[in-house]
Amino acid sequence: SADGHNWSMAAYASDYTHWDWDEPAAFLDIRYEVEMYDLLRDLQANGMTVVTVLHDLNLAALYCERVVLVHEGRVVQVGTPAEVMTYTTLTAVYGTEIYVSMNDITGSLNILPLSREHRERLGQEFPKPR
Repeated sequence: SADGHNWSMAAYASDYTHWDWDEPAAFLDIRYEVEMYDLLRDLQANGMTVVTVLHDLNLAALYCERVVLVHEGRVVQVGTPAEVMTYTTLTAVYGTEIYVSMNDITGSLNILPLSREHRERLGQEFPKPR
């Protein structure tokens, strides 16, 4: 069960003060993704330093106190999710239009890439200066 895995992982983690993770929840269903990051947050609250690599910007915004945005192997920006994950920065780094808004429930950012249809509509409503 997920609870058993979480307990054994927490017991294993109790022997360490620093834990590095690379996409720890990449192949998990949403429920278990959230449980994984809740557990990592609990470990951090108990004094452990947790470093994780994430490609899911929404999870990073929800769970990380600080983020390092990397593009093509170089650090673009470091700071809180609100400081780093801006429309201007993410659109430039990812080369596509991205919608960034505040979630009223969590107070965290929601980040959504726009489909071609929405990118085209955005371009019509707000043409770029020539």
